[in-house]
Amino acid sequence: MQKLIRWFFAFLALACVGSAFAQDRIGSPYTRYGVGDLLSRNFGDSKAMGGTSLALRSTNKLYVANPASYSAIDSLNFVMEVGLTAALKRMESENQNAVLNDFNLDYLSFGFPVTNWWGASFGLLPYSNVGYDLMSTESFQGLEANYHYAGSGGMNQAYFGSSFKLNKSLSLGVNVNYLFGSIHRTNAVTFSRDDPGMVNVTEKNSMYFSDFYLSLGLQYDWQLNDDNNLTLGLMWENNSELNAKQDLLVTNALSISSSAVIDTLLFQGDQEGTVTLPMSVGAGVAYEHSDKLILAADFYLQDWTNAQMFGETDSLGLSQRVSLGVEWTPDGKNSPGLKYWKKVRYRGGAYYNNTYLQFNQGDTQIDDFGISFGLGLPLKRSNTTFNLSLELGQRGSLQNNLVREQYLVVGMNFSLSDIWFIKRKFD
Repeated sequence: MQKLIRWFFAFLALACVGSAFAQDRIGSPYTRYGVGDLLSRNFGDSKAMGGTSLALRSTNKLYVANPASYSAIDSLNFVMEVGLTAALKRMESENQNAVLNDFNLDYLSFGFPVTNWWGASFGLLPYSNVGYDLMSTESFQGLEANYHYAGSGGMNQAYFGSSFKLNKSLSLGVNVNYLFGSIHRTNAVTFSRDDPGMVNVTEKNSMYFSDFYLSLGLQYDWQLNDDNNLTLGLMWENNSELNAKQDLLVTNALSISSSAVIDTLLFQGDQEGTVTLPMSVGAGVAYEHSDKLILAADFYLQDWTNAQMFGETDSLGLSQRVSLGVEWTPDGKNSPGLKYWKKVRYRGGAYYNNTYLQFNQGDTQIDDFGISFGLGLPLKRSNTTFNLSLELGQRGSLQNNLVREQYLVVGMNFSLSDIWFIKRKFD
């Protein structure tokens, strides 16, 4: 009966995730460029550890960023990860500021063993987000021109991955990722006076994505002695040209004798093209001591300089991210101790991300940095853990007419793990 309830919860969560992905996430002026904000592929415990995950392995948790980790899933376990986030963001420029908030059901992933040397995982999570609404005004020769820029949408990622143990220490993995979604952008210029001859122009651009790309991973798990373990992790994603379609509509409105005449200047429907996802590489290291202490570090590199969307480049550059994380369990994760708070997993981390956004002809690159904290709360008489994370960070600055964003993100994650292939005498 309990397993039927778990299956029901799993399918209910999957339906909720699909519904939640249709909603707009918290916005940012910086999502006007490229494919928008690139969202984290880290789950609950990793988020609390600064976003480290490339060298982490577990019998009852998932680390999607490195598919080589799936081979660590226990041969009798079925794992499910579901996460939610609540975000609060304060955006500030030289002459205005705003506070935004949202709540989203983030991701849903499953992991299971195929054999004792082969693990697999599948799931659904966000890839990028676009959300902005900007206005500016310019005056010249007694005439005011109002500029309006708006965008919404983003891309989602469905994946299926496998990991294979080549020997006791070395594991290789692959994720087959399917990206899908749409991005809608509107640019408009209107004039404050309806004088004859004034032309208001609006451009609407909608792009639709649907294509596959691959992620490869490697982990080497080195047992130093009975109490100490070192794991090295590598990941690589290929340079991909995603198939996409574009609808482009340009209209104008000419004021003549107080009546507006709207005319279509250009319409291109279902225009086929490609969107570039550049090659991405990452490396990580994790040290574990006595089932109590984990220290981890990750580094990512991705060059967006020559990335194109339908043949056009944007203000993008080389992205670099470094993160550090720690987890401490006073009595150890597998200790039979009775004191609950000594079995809780205490986590912390920090990160610095030199993002792919650059302005002023490449002289100014937008950075993003922050700290994180979290708890892993095990549920009694269960392999399930409730993970809480808190991220405090800042992106951008007030220099060079840019926008500074300060944010707080609270993450809630369930790591559900159970023995699915043994029939219990008592349930």
